[in-house]
Amino acid sequence: MSLLCLCGCTVQAQDKEKEIGKRDSQAVVSLRQEAIGKNNRAVQTVMNSLGNPDSLRYALTLLDEAIALDSTYEQAYANKITYLKQLHRPKEALLVARQMMRMSPGSPYQVLGYALLEESVGDKTVSAKYYNEALQLFDRRLKDNPNDFPLQLNRAFTLYFAKGKETALESMQQLIRDSQDDERKYSGLQDLYDMLKSSTREEIVKSISQ
Repeated sequence: MSLLCLCGCTVQAQDKEKEIGKRDSQAVVSLRQEAIGKNNRAVQTVMNSLGNPDSLRYALTLLDEAIALDSTYEQAYANKITYLKQLHRPKEALLVARQMMRMSPGSPYQVLGYALLEESVGDKTVSAKYYNEALQLFDRRLKDNPNDFPLQLNRAFTLYFAKGKETALESMQQLIRDSQDDERKYSGLQDLYDMLKSSTREEIVKSISQ
């Protein structure tokens, strides 16, 4: 009798754990949806006001509320970086970018973004380290996905900062030749090539950091 009770209690306990897990999962989804709503309100606020400083500051408040609801919601962090840059607060943007990099370890995109922000505030020594790290991460991913166009494009862009203009342009020329049968890739690579060729490093960093 006691054995049957024990078995029955165990099943009930397991069912209760499943129910708690289900409720927790639903709560997480609910918080994410609320965070998305605040993020969307922030974006709409800035769009409606054409980037008015007061609207940017209000949008930052909404984004902080979104992050408080869901600390893993990367889009809110990304928008916060954008609006901080528009308010000419690059050091604060740098702190948020550092948070994003910690949230996505091993992401070449996050490391590249952080490196660009470091250079925009004048620290080329630190940025050089992260450009090289981003390049290694892009190379690693391209080994598994050699035809991934976004990886190819961003790797070429990173090469410009990690190894210099001439090295990047030479690498891109080969990519362009290999992509002539793919209009989308060819056009994207050619546009990036023309931009890197005609712009100075300072101009590129300034345009990204604004």
